[in-house]
Amino acid sequence: MELFPVCLFLLAAFTAASSAGPQESNRYVAAGSKTITMELPAGILVSKPDKLIWKRNGSLVYIKGNKNAINNKFTVSPNWALNVPAAELQVVGQVDVYTLEVHDTQGKEKVTMKTILHLLEKVRTPTLTINCMDKDNAVFTCFATFHR
Repeated sequence: MELFPVCLFLLAAFTAASSAGPQESNRYVAAGSKTITMELPAGILVSKPDKLIWKRNGSLVYIKGNKNAINNKFTVSPNWALNVPAAELQVVGQVDVYTLEVHDTQGKEKVTMKTILHLLEKVRTPTLTINCMDKDNAVFTCFATFHR
């Protein structure tokens, strides 16, 4: 079996998969968290003339270069990361999709990235009880309460 056709096939499959659509990831955060930051993927460079757009559930929250804020709750750091305020991180079970789009000066898409943000119940501090039965045996009990 020749190695070259196999390598060529794998390269073609990788290229097709990498250009098949937006990068997508999941992020899990405890409800009630402080402001979190949606970072740009490693290796993504935004040049001065590029158009950068952040969306939340399909609605615009930020467009680079737009002097009028679209949504005053959200801010963007100097490296174009989106800062999601604590007020947006309150409802357990809430799922929001944050989308980053970067286009060059001709409008050609450079990158699209989706981050699905899941708000989970904050983990409570557990209570640990240790009962020594004898010099060789002990029972450890861990207990945590959940508030609904």
